[in-house]
Amino acid sequence: MIKLESDQSSVTDYLSIDVFEGFKDQILTEVQVIQSRSIIEKAIQNMPIEISYYAVGTLKTTELYNKSPFIVIPEQRDSLAATKKILYAVEYQGNNKFIIDAINLEGKKFKRKVRMGQSFEVEGTRMRIERNTGGLQLVQGGQYQYKFNSISGLYKRFKENLFVKDGGKGVQIINVRYQDIHPKIVSDFINALCSVYVNEDIENKSKAASQTLEFIEEQLRDLSVKVQLSEVDIENFKKKNDIVDLTQNSIINLEAL
Repeated sequence: MIKLESDQSSVTDYLSIDVFEGFKDQILTEVQVIQSRSIIEKAIQNMPIEISYYAVGTLKTTELYNKSPFIVIPEQRDSLAATKKILYAVEYQGNNKFIIDAINLEGKKFKRKVRMGQSFEVEGTRMRIERNTGGLQLVQGGQYQYKFNSISGLYKRFKENLFVKDGGKGVQIINVRYQDIHPKIVSDFINALCSVYVNEDIENKSKAASQTLEFIEEQLRDLSVKVQLSEVDIENFKKKNDIVDLTQNSIINLEAL
């Protein structure tokens, strides 16, 4: 849940009230902002989900997220690698040895035998496998899978399961809910989403304040120039029409006395 502060003393809140007709409209606008593509994608980029990992069991395949016993380190990917949707099947043979089986969308198969930390390449992607010190223990004969995710694919996944709505009439609360079978993904995404939203709000407030100050400074500079020009015009008018400055003339007379 995100509580919207209604401090009208700040520049952004003042502009928000000026733009949105009433607090209810402001709440609804913020609801749309939170579930916008840019906010969701920035939240995703703050999560360790560039690659998805799975444990393959007899009855089901379970997503491991950050608890995978190994991690894949991409070393180099060509420009078309993101378009090649390849599912990698991994069998751990013990003694830091793996068998990698992969198949692309056209049905082409790849098989690699690699050791922990050894680089290998499949369809334009060079990578290596390293042990995940914070993950589960590798089991000899264990079956796993992994795949590289695209930002567009992840956006679709998180957008479809994200629910954002206002807290009701007169309530300054936005309810944010995300559904997923993996509880850690749920908490990480909600935290990342709210963090990005808050940081964006702070940045927008800072930009608005800077723009307001720049506008004021520009107006002051323009006013200063106009005053200077007016003073020059007045002096030229005096000289042209032989007008005597009485104050200055009085000072001269006093000095003469």
